[in-house]
Amino acid sequence: MKEKSTLKNIISLTFIGCVLIGLILYILYTDGIHMTRMLLRTADYTWGLLCILLMTGIYVFETFVLYVPLKKKYPEFTYLLSFLSVIICRFFNIITPFSTGGQPFQAYVLHHYNIRVSDTLSALTIKYVIYQLGLFSWAIILLAGNHSFFLTTFQNDLWLILLGTGINLLVTIVVILIALNPKLIKNIAHIFLKLFSHIHIGNHYMIKGLPETLHTTDEAIDNYCQQFRQAQYDKKTILQMVLFTMLQILCNLSIPYTIYRTFGNTGISYSEILTTQIYLHLMIAYVPTPGSSLGAEGGFALLYRSIFQNGLNLSMFLWRICTFYFPFISGFLGYVLVRKRLNRGK
Repeated sequence: MKEKSTLKNIISLTFIGCVLIGLILYILYTDGIHMTRMLLRTADYTWGLLCILLMTGIYVFETFVLYVPLKKKYPEFTYLLSFLSVIICRFFNIITPFSTGGQPFQAYVLHHYNIRVSDTLSALTIKYVIYQLGLFSWAIILLAGNHSFFLTTFQNDLWLILLGTGINLLVTIVVILIALNPKLIKNIAHIFLKLFSHIHIGNHYMIKGLPETLHTTDEAIDNYCQQFRQAQYDKKTILQMVLFTMLQILCNLSIPYTIYRTFGNTGISYSEILTTQIYLHLMIAYVPTPGSSLGAEGGFALLYRSIFQNGLNLSMFLWRICTFYFPFISGFLGYVLVRKRLNRGK
């Protein structure tokens, strides 16, 4: 199982590296070295500095979203530990299709710091639901203020935007229904546990003592669902999580505008860029490649082709550096640091 997981990670990393090399070659082929150098030489790097601040804001606010609920239950829980778990989560989300690998590993890491897995998963589920509802809220607000721009600019791409938005909405509804239905979660968990109890690696079965494992799992699921249901009564914590999530999303959506202005583009307002970006985000969220690669680049070029007068391809590349490759590198470094700490603790 471990060798299979390692192979999947190697394939994902190879794919990510190939996409990066392909992007660089594509820019050099389409824009040429001379044009690329001219764009970089004439760029307004004041906007670039603002972009760095926005990237920092994403991490700061997202860390608070996890820190707030777990700190209340575990007084010893620190902001630094929350930060490390967040950047590691981003790394594993990047290297796994549909961004499915981050949350389980996040729970695994925090478990080694005496945070119960069910408590972490409950907090992460609430965090996910709030994030998705935050996206839809921003999408509605921005669409209401820029509906003419949206319908005029994206009339040929509406089906893609609506498809991505619909998938996001469906997944969010499913997550909420599962979290409110412990019986369903238990039935699914029992199927996999019973399957794993018949699989052995070498001379050892993956699961020993199936009845005890099933009982422990049921208790964890009950605790997970109970905490999810009780969260609605802790209004102060939920409001704090909502506030930090909305700020996190705003920072994320604002990055393309700073890149837009970096290369001297004008004519499109800040709110119109935000509108474009929120629907790009919804459109590519569930592209089944690590980090939504290829889908993200193609979506950016598709939606921004009539918006950027200068440096579209280079802007797309810089956007991916900010929102994909930087989180990938920082998350990997965080993973190495935490892994060394855990190994020292053994």
